[in-house]
Amino acid sequence: MKQEVYVVCGPTATGKSALAVALAKKLGGEVVSADSMQVYRKMDIGTAKPTQEERQGIAHHMLDIVDPDEAYSVAQYQRQAGECIADILTRNRVPILAGGSGLYINAITHSLDFSGPACNDALREELLSLPGEKLFEMLRSEDPEAARRIHPNNVKRVIRAIEIARTEPRTMPYDFEGTSGEYAFRIVGLTLERPALYRRIDSRVDRMMELGLVEEAGMLYNTYGSGLPSMQAIGYKEFAPYFQGAASLEDVVFTIKRNTRRFAKRQCTWFARDSRIVWIDVSKYDSACTMADCVLESKQ
Repeated sequence: MKQEVYVVCGPTATGKSALAVALAKKLGGEVVSADSMQVYRKMDIGTAKPTQEERQGIAHHMLDIVDPDEAYSVAQYQRQAGECIADILTRNRVPILAGGSGLYINAITHSLDFSGPACNDALREELLSLPGEKLFEMLRSEDPEAARRIHPNNVKRVIRAIEIARTEPRTMPYDFEGTSGEYAFRIVGLTLERPALYRRIDSRVDRMMELGLVEEAGMLYNTYGSGLPSMQAIGYKEFAPYFQGAASLEDVVFTIKRNTRRFAKRQCTWFARDSRIVWIDVSKYDSACTMADCVLESKQ
């Protein structure tokens, strides 16, 4: 019989971390983060990284892996998170993979191959000098299928797709083919009606501001600037105009909320493609604990 791995996914602000902790407490498990921004140290408030109090004594893995100025790839995540899951199982604990980064989740739950051609430094330098609009036009010309999958503003992925298209013509492995047969994945998705989700997002951004997001973003901006991939995360990139004296704090908060809502919409679109997900309406439960009970009862 295959070993079970629980997965909690869905758009931002739906309570994935809380449900993962509740499941871990009931199952004797440990949480493996599937958040592409929570791997960075020092980026805590803006990424909604669970605090020690919120972790409730449950071991969490794949948090604070690299500094903001270090490169980190989905291939690295696939290897390291896979090692975490294997280790948890060898200790007769239950892994709970939790997060909203769809590609990171698919890297674990599907047999995706991220061993594409090596980076071409000369080509990358050339591409980095071009504006984002021009890069996306190039991608649409050279790999239309990749252009349909990648958001125009995700410059890092656009550039990598162009590199792959030019060095080894093949599509990037972001589809759902080749389901991993190593484990039995039990995938739960959290959902809310859009107005309720947006209210949660707005409230969470307000709470982040109360917790000191301005100070955290300022420390990161002063240390690393605004050009690193890590600093393009929602909740940080929007502060650059403020620190440069070109926008008010009210403008920043408005933009973070708007960008987070747009991000949540993209997450919903991504996860909607995966027929394996069993969806749970968060509004029907009064706590993460009762939600966890429902997840476990539905298995019986």
